[in-house]
Amino acid sequence: MISSGAAVLGNQGWGGYAISKAALSMLARLYAHEFTQTHISLVPSRLTVFFLTLVKIGEIDLTN
Repeated sequence: MISSGAAVLGNQGWGGYAISKAALSMLARLYAHEFTQTHISLVPSRLTVFFLTLVKIGEIDLTN
């Protein structure tokens, strides 16, 4: 399983994002153990990529 670094790094100002990534990571792991005969794939959405781009260029301030 591939996950986001945000799920394990805990960077300042990224609490909500990190928590949601960690939760999705654990959900995928639990699902894999509970439903061994099925397969799922979670991929980043365009909205997530757009949001992260805005954060990186300073359009969104996560420190407030």
